[in-house]
Amino acid sequence: MTKSRGPVLDTSRPEVMYAVAPGVAGFTSLVNVTGGAAMSVPAGVDPDGLPLGAHFFTDLGGEPLLLSLAGQLERVAPWPRHAPRAG
Repeated sequence: MTKSRGPVLDTSRPEVMYAVAPGVAGFTSLVNVTGGAAMSVPAGVDPDGLPLGAHFFTDLGGEPLLLSLAGQLERVAPWPRHAPRAG
């Protein structure tokens, strides 16, 4: 059985990106329109070795809080320094 990896964003075709992006990035627009701060950090890998991430956001001016959180997370579980294998 083939495992679904979700949609692929074809960056050479903006119309495809705009059609697919809301399904995979639904929470980013909330942060954009409210002026909040957001970050995505590494959160391990799945069984196939593909990277996973966690998205955090806060209100306007919350960058120091997010940067502090990122530092704490990296100290507890250092982020990988290599790209996942292709294929």
